[in-house]
Amino acid sequence: MHFIIKIYIIYINLLTFHMDMLYMNCVCILKACFKRINDNLENMREYTMIYHPDKMCYKQRNPLLLIELRALKKQHLMISNTVQMLNIIFSLQLLATVILTFTRITFNLYYQILYWQGGIIVINLEDHIYNTFLIMDIMYYFIKIMLIIWACETGKNQALQIGTTVHDMLNNIDDNEIKNELQLFSLQLLHRDNTFSAKSLIMDAKLLTAVNYHSLYFIWCIKCKKWKKWQLFHATNFQSLMYPCFTFCNILGIFPYKINGSTFETSKQRYVLPTVVLCILCIYELEVLYEIDIARTIKFRGIPKTLERNCFYILGNFIAVITYILSGRRMHLLQTIMNISSKLPTNSYQKLSRLIHTKDIFGFIYLIGLTMFYCYTLDSNNWHKAFVPYLNLIVFQMDMLYMNCVCVLKACFKRIDDNLINLQKHAIKDKPSLLKQIYYERRNPFLLMELNVLKKQHLVISDTVQMLNVIFCLQLLATTVMTSAELTFYLYFYIVHWKSGTLTNHLDNEIYDIYLLVIMTYYSIKIGLIVWACETGKNQAMKIGTTVHDLFNNISNAQIKNELHLFSLQIMHRGNAFSAKGFVMDATLLTAIVGNVTTSAKYKMWKKWQLFRATDFQSLMYPCFIFSNILGIFPYKISGSTFEISKQRYILAIFILGVFSIYILIVLYEINIAGTIYVKNVPKTLERSSLYISATFMAVVAYILSGSRMHLLQTIMNVSSKLPLNSYKKLSKLIHTKDILGFFLQIIIEVFYCIRSNFTWYKMPVPYIHLMVFQLDMLYMNCVCILNACFKRIDDKLINLRKLVINDEPHLLRRIYHEHENSFLLMEFKALKKQHLVISDTVQMLNEVFSLHILATIIMTFSQLTFHLYFCITEWKTSMSENSTFDLFYHMSVMVHTTIYCMKIILIIWACESGKDRAMKIGITVHDLLNSTSDKEITEELQLFSVQILHRENVFSAKGLIVDVTLLIAVNE
Repeated sequence: MHFIIKIYIIYINLLTFHMDMLYMNCVCILKACFKRINDNLENMREYTMIYHPDKMCYKQRNPLLLIELRALKKQHLMISNTVQMLNIIFSLQLLATVILTFTRITFNLYYQILYWQGGIIVINLEDHIYNTFLIMDIMYYFIKIMLIIWACETGKNQALQIGTTVHDMLNNIDDNEIKNELQLFSLQLLHRDNTFSAKSLIMDAKLLTAVNYHSLYFIWCIKCKKWKKWQLFHATNFQSLMYPCFTFCNILGIFPYKINGSTFETSKQRYVLPTVVLCILCIYELEVLYEIDIARTIKFRGIPKTLERNCFYILGNFIAVITYILSGRRMHLLQTIMNISSKLPTNSYQKLSRLIHTKDIFGFIYLIGLTMFYCYTLDSNNWHKAFVPYLNLIVFQMDMLYMNCVCVLKACFKRIDDNLINLQKHAIKDKPSLLKQIYYERRNPFLLMELNVLKKQHLVISDTVQMLNVIFCLQLLATTVMTSAELTFYLYFYIVHWKSGTLTNHLDNEIYDIYLLVIMTYYSIKIGLIVWACETGKNQAMKIGTTVHDLFNNISNAQIKNELHLFSLQIMHRGNAFSAKGFVMDATLLTAIVGNVTTSAKYKMWKKWQLFRATDFQSLMYPCFIFSNILGIFPYKISGSTFEISKQRYILAIFILGVFSIYILIVLYEINIAGTIYVKNVPKTLERSSLYISATFMAVVAYILSGSRMHLLQTIMNVSSKLPLNSYKKLSKLIHTKDILGFFLQIIIEVFYCIRSNFTWYKMPVPYIHLMVFQLDMLYMNCVCILNACFKRIDDKLINLRKLVINDEPHLLRRIYHEHENSFLLMEFKALKKQHLVISDTVQMLNEVFSLHILATIIMTFSQLTFHLYFCITEWKTSMSENSTFDLFYHMSVMVHTTIYCMKIILIIWACESGKDRAMKIGITVHDLLNSTSDKEITEELQLFSVQILHRENVFSAKGLIVDVTLLIAVNE
């Protein structure tokens, strides 16, 4: 009987769903019918707005319009009647659906709150399954009611739009018959209120607002409860620190445990899901490999792609199997780490949570976004790609779990080292007075006890490191091999695409490039983070040995010395290196991977362009365009010699701008209004606000002027196409050097800034701000340098022409020669004059497009230099007054940023000043030519050229602010 009731419930749910979808389909079709009437009316309105002075045309047109209007009116009447019929037939069913949805959401929210507050379960289900069931049920009903209301609301709006169109036609027509017909149509629209309702309950946004109110109330309740359990970036214990990682692992079915208090326990129910998933995965992988390698029914574009897929499927499945087999041992490891880390102070947890929560949450979201891109953009309809996203997520989560464990153990080593340093401060030799000796005799037992405790803790942590190496060795080895293989293969695909345009899947060129870059970035960042965690953990463990040695040299008590000697021996015998089957995860591994990547990238790039040996505009600007593309401020693609807008890159630019702007607004609100972010003092608050506001302004302006900037780059490409190869090579020495070295220097500085400073969440956009501003400044400077080279080419040609017209000897043969030569000179002068005019117009275009950005750059440079100098002087004065040392290393980032701002503004002003001087020099050369020639036609042409140069003041400026030496003097003052 119980089984029959369950079957009946399933049937009722399916019946309700399909009746709701049938209703929604009818609404959508009627909405399309209303839209067709509106479109026909729009076409008629456009037709009637055309003025025809011929009366015969009106007489022939009006009967046709009347017939069309009557037909549309009749159609509207029929559709309106159908709407009323739909409301009558579906009213009871829709009313029942609304009531059912409200009650289901309300009761499920109530059950969810009961579960969160007291763990009360009203259905006989296991905790995890019960929680998932409630959330999915709420989402199902909410999405369903939202879709129905959306269809009804848009259908009603479409019907109302017909009235607006009829009213517009009534105001634009003069014929009385058509006006009368339109008035009748308007009255019909007024009497026919085409709203979709159920027994006077209108299905519109008000109903959705009511549902949203309940949902928001639920979220508020959950937030209040959850906030007590853990806070983002504010962990207080091991559970709150690992909460995001455990949650994502639980979702993927690789966390078959439950936590009772401070104890991990095996959950038999949660073991069922991983077992089923693993069996399906293994059968699936074996079938895929059989189809690829033996049956060959699955074919890829080339042997390298087949090898890459084999590597991915084999290693991914291997990691999944190892993860399942070692679940029990991994549970004991997590329990051990939880016990060890329970002695860590709250401050250590909060520092760890900034890194762990950030990388876990953003990394998972990034991978989900990559998965969505894979599913919707690639040819994902093939069955053999079904488990690829799941394998990627499993590998990522296991790598993050390993890295989290390493970071926690590193914090434990750091705590031991800090305690030893505190002991060293107490153990420094003092004056040998009698009281001091008595103090030492009483203090030594305490020091011995503390040393014994620390030695025991070090032993336990060292054993945990060994346990971590044993449990994660196979998984880590597979991850390293997979990362190296995937990076190698994707680099190979990238090289092949650059050389011959060959694709390994069904994508257009641009999306294929983005896909490869995103994948390579993901693998590079992941292996970099793992190696960084292992390397810093090993260094922290080694630092304990140094501290023990220093303590040994500063103590005189024999018992303490013996204890320190034993501690030192223990440290020597415990080589706390994080490894996988003897394969140490340290900087050597990262160096090997980077070496391979650099070699491959260098080979690839050299085929496309050569460093310091540019041959055209594209090869000259290649580094600048690549870095701008990475930052999302280059939403174009270059086809041949034409810039084109890329929709995909525009979407990326919009997404980055949206996230960046919202983030900055939140930070500014927290700093200036809410006051929840405290930044030392008022000058620091002003400096941060100035930086964030200027950067947001630049980002918004860069996005708004993307189209204008594309036309500017296209114009500069066309203008510079006439430059000789020698000019491009000279320019590339400057442009390639400053773009590449400047970008990587900026990255190094930002990494140093993140490591050395107290890096908090509101400082996250600072590195992106500096890189974005730097790239836009370099793009502007590159354009100025190219225009400078174009002016130089005109000046060089004028100098060559001057050599031809100089020393005009008045004999017969010379005059005959000049008669033939003058026509050539006139043509050349006209061509140069035209080129000068085009370049001058380009200078004006450059000033207009980059004016706001350059103005913001100057303001940012002024403010940042002022604030940084103020901070340095204030700190120096403070250190002098308090007789403390000036921490030069701590303020290195401020000094380096100040130097970069100075160098950047100097380079920009130098480029603008030299460009202006080069343009002025053309006028001098023309004047010299005018004094050296006697031919009237050439003289007139030169005079016109001179007048054009006078009227075209080729100055690089920003909203009237000329970028020249005067500006640099102002900065110095």
